[in-house]
Amino acid sequence: GAGVMGSGIAQWLSSHGISVILRDVSIDVLDRGLANIEKTYGEAVKRGLMSEEKAKKGRSCIVASANPGPLREVQIVIEAASEKLEIKKAIFHDLDSKIDDTDILATNTSALSIGALAAQTKHPGRVIGLHFFNPVNRMELIEVVVGRQTSDETKERALAFARQIGKVPVVVRDSPGFLVNRVLFPYLLDAAELFEQGVDAKKIDTALVEWGMPMGPLRLIDEIGVDITVDIAATLEKALGARTRPPAILQKMQEAGMLGRKTGSGFYKYEGKEQAPNEAIEQWRD
Repeated sequence: GAGVMGSGIAQWLSSHGISVILRDVSIDVLDRGLANIEKTYGEAVKRGLMSEEKAKKGRSCIVASANPGPLREVQIVIEAASEKLEIKKAIFHDLDSKIDDTDILATNTSALSIGALAAQTKHPGRVIGLHFFNPVNRMELIEVVVGRQTSDETKERALAFARQIGKVPVVVRDSPGFLVNRVLFPYLLDAAELFEQGVDAKKIDTALVEWGMPMGPLRLIDEIGVDITVDIAATLEKALGARTRPPAILQKMQEAGMLGRKTGSGFYKYEGKEQAPNEAIEQWRD
């Protein structure tokens, strides 16, 4: 997958000298993914975080491809497709026959079952979760999600890989929401419900930033993506019940295509680095 997460992971790996094949079924998505990678490298050079020479070397580590054929001479495949279980199942079933038996097959899922994906393969012991956080180039944490059938060798190799690319790994069990989203989502959904009931977005976000959070919860939903937020909440609701059900306003925003920063509008409207309250969603508040 070459979307926001897929391209972000590819950029981070390439910046650490890892050769990457960035794959997607869509040429348009690949083009946008490469543009995101170029933007990240450009900003890093502009801010003095890396030299132009290092950025050039990183770019050269990435090859983009829409070729559905076998993947040879790879050690790890990281799936970063849409947060839909059936889509991911189909991808894992397909990938299982296209990589060598010793390769690790990882998923970047935020909340879906590792075991359900592993069941689509002949070698479930090599399946693991590697949950990166957005934006990949700024968030140090990575969840290493161990399924019931994940082998110890796969876990140790995944941990070594996470450390190799400069991430801080935390090992978690295969359970709904894993660790971070299990804790985070009640907070995000409660904030969205407060907004739906009439509390001003800026007031909510400012209060939480003043309390000590690095970003307000509604801004964070915009960064994650309203669609991804709804998908993860739906997964959690199946396991945990109504307390993790997404508020109606999130579903209305998704239907209207107001998905957050990636579409230019969510709880806020975005123009470059500027943001302002999105008046278009006022109609859905109590």
